[in-house]
Amino acid sequence: MAVPIYPVSVLPLTRTLNDYGRKSGLIKENESNLSGEDVREGLTAVVSVKVLEPQFEGQTKTKLGNSEVKGITDVIVSEGLKTFFEEHPQDAKKIIEKGNDGKSCSRGSS
Repeated sequence: MAVPIYPVSVLPLTRTLNDYGRKSGLIKENESNLSGEDVREGLTAVVSVKVLEPQFEGQTKTKLGNSEVKGITDVIVSEGLKTFFEEHPQDAKKIIEKGNDGKSCSRGSS
């Protein structure tokens, strides 16, 4: 059986980027937080999860329905991103700058 690919929550990414950006001074106090829309363009991640009893949602069964997996995945992704940003500050800076550019564009077109 093929395992469906489905989108993972963007929440741990934006939360971790905003936390890192504020602590490192890349997002100023008077600036608004980056949104998921601001930062996800061009980023790809593959998260592999093994679940003993997977429960899929919907008629096409393309979304994993085990609620306990989301919380665990969010924590692991957030911790991994935090470590990566601390070890690769230039990469974190580029992602935050690209997010700020996206924020400017999306707000300018509204």
